[in-house]
Amino acid sequence: MGFDVENNAYTCIGPPSQKVTFTSKGDIGRAVARLSTLALEPLTAAKVPDELRIAGTVVSYEDVRDLVSRARGVPKSEIKSEDLPQLK
Repeated sequence: MGFDVENNAYTCIGPPSQKVTFTSKGDIGRAVARLSTLALEPLTAAKVPDELRIAGTVVSYEDVRDLVSRARGVPKSEIKSEDLPQLK
């Protein structure tokens, strides 16, 4: 992912202010299970959309760096940004 919290170093592809999502498999599993039960229940089935997007926390690399900086009491480090076409 480009997080080296121990060394206070971060590397991302694209701008560090770009938002990304972090969702655990457990969160996805619980959401799918709950949606399944709602879809099978006649009283709620019509309210369950045919398509949806499940997203956990939406943050940028800057947000993560700032949070770690506050939590660990370390200075904010510079975020190294890589260019995807250049990496290919």
